Amino acid sequence: MQFLEGNDPKVRKFLGRVRVWMKDFAHKNMLLPDEEAEDDVLLVYLEMAVDDFNNATMPRTSFLFSNFPSYAILLYGTVIQALTGEGLLQIRNRLNYTDGGLTVASSDKGGDYSAVVQQLAAKYERMKQDLKIFLNTEQGFGNVPSEYATVDFFY
Repeated sequence: MQFLEGNDPKVRKFLGRVRVWMKDFAHKNMLLPDEEAEDDVLLVYLEMAVDDFNNATMPRTSFLFSNFPSYAILLYGTVIQALTGEGLLQIRNRLNYTDGGLTVASSDKGGDYSAVVQQLAAKYERMKQDLKIFLNTEQGFGNVPSEYATVDFFY
């Protein structure tokens, strides 16, 4: 597993894009005083996304952040890891209590996080599987291009 440096400009830019996609900014979080996920935590989620892609489905690959083959897959993987981690925090901190007939649910968003993760994971897994099949096929042919690659140019 590759451990990334949080001060690398490319890593910081990518994490900024993850934050943009998640809309995780202090001025947009009405119930939180700051961002939900700190940069060092997002960095761990990014490392986990790279590791998941390399090891979760066959064939195993050894991509690094610097040569990862798909921006979208890496973004989805990082966001899924982030939402899963934050969902676990919500579940761990859930506290429902009643006072004077009024029921209050504190940190009760675990189910919402889980639902979003399931939606994103379905697309992510499909994209990941398609790319792994493509990479495996390309390697199976020894990176020799097919003459059929230019058929569209002639017809």
